[in-house]
Amino acid sequence: MEKRIQEILSTYKNEISEIANLNLNVLSNIEKGIHISRRHLQELRIVLRSETFENKTDEINKTAYKKIMKVFDTYAKGVVNI
Repeated sequence: MEKRIQEILSTYKNEISEIANLNLNVLSNIEKGIHISRRHLQELRIVLRSETFENKTDEINKTAYKKIMKVFDTYAKGVVNI
C-alpha cells in the first residue's frame, strides 16, 4: 500500500509542477490544477479504503493518512464548493 501511495504522490508532484509553471492568472490553468488534484486525491482515497495491510506500519500509516484526508476534505469544502 505504501508503495502505491508513493507512486500516486510522485505522479501528482510531476503533473502539478507543470501547472505551477503556467500563468495562474488564467482560470483554465487553475481549473487544470484542481482537476489534477481531485483525480489524485480520489486515487489516494481508493488506496486508503482498501483493507489490505502488508504489515503493522502500513496499518498505522493508513490511520494517519485517513486523518490527513479528513482534514483536507473539511478544508476543501470550506474553501471551494465541491
